[in-house]
Amino acid sequence: NQKGPVKGKIFKVTTAITWAASLPTIEDVKNSDRRYTQRILEPLEKILDDEHGLIEKWEWCKAVGEKLTEEERANIGSYDVIKDLYVKVITLKKEEELLDGAYAAAGRIMEAKEKKAKQRATRVSKAKAALPKPDKDE
Repeated sequence: NQKGPVKGKIFKVTTAITWAASLPTIEDVKNSDRRYTQRILEPLEKILDDEHGLIEKWEWCKAVGEKLTEEERANIGSYDVIKDLYVKVITLKKEEELLDGAYAAAGRIMEAKEKKAKQRATRVSKAKAALPKPDKDE
């Protein structure tokens, strides 16, 4: 039901870990050497900063896009911070080109749903019309 461009591109670090597939989970690192920075944050930063990737600018944040406090930034490699850490994508490379393709795809999906709803309404109307009329004598 998105009506316009996505303005808040925020996702949880745990979600990014599942997308990357090669990174250990936060719980795996917690149960082993607790090197969150080396095993999760640095590899994730490398992915987010990739010159061939889609992301132009990003930052670490809290759930609703709030900036991290100085203390949180200083302790970003700790379990207490990383378990609630999010990535906020500020800008994408060639965002307009990406959005044009996304709008076209969304338009096709919307047209298909509208067509399906119209077909259903037509079928319901035909079925109701085909029902026998009640007897006036009854």
